[in-house]
Amino acid sequence: MKQITQTQHIVLFLFALIVVACKGTTAPTTNVFKNLNPDERLAEVFEIQLKATVNHNDEFRIYYTTKETTEFSENQVIRVKIVGLSEEQTIIYKFPLGIYPSNLRLDFGFNSNQQTTEINAMIFIDGQQKKVIDGKNLLEYFSILYGTGRFDKNLKQLQRLNDQGLSPIIIAKKKLIKQIFHNQKDQTQNVNQS
Repeated sequence: MKQITQTQHIVLFLFALIVVACKGTTAPTTNVFKNLNPDERLAEVFEIQLKATVNHNDEFRIYYTTKETTEFSENQVIRVKIVGLSEEQTIIYKFPLGIYPSNLRLDFGFNSNQQTTEINAMIFIDGQQKKVIDGKNLLEYFSILYGTGRFDKNLKQLQRLNDQGLSPIIIAKKKLIKQIFHNQKDQTQNVNQS
């Protein structure tokens, strides 16, 4: 068996010391929104604005969860009636006071005449802070539920794939959840624990 030298003992000791000293520490996370104290957090309303061209009257929905799941229900949905216009409009989804979603699903209408929706931007607002996603980058943050639609990045258009009334549906990717909702969830849990 090979003998361990004094230098190797010192290196091993220093390595063990570093491991023990660093145990339990985590790297800080970057939040795109401000850090609010619990009282401020309860007074904030989380909001999503969709800047889009919607040519026909319709109803768009956002389903959300407050737990990390993709099981969406009618109990956690925000419905917005839309008047069709040939120009961009801002569709606003306001979440109930103190609710910060862990996941999102957007349903883009039930009017089968609505063949395309031009998505110029999505804006996530928490108090005075906001995160803007340009429409051309939609698929970096959302995936399209198979068989419901397709997205033309150059035209910024979400296109319906069928005439049976099934709306194009997009679901948040982990990238969006980590950048926005993960920090919201952590802060909401802190509020609920106090």
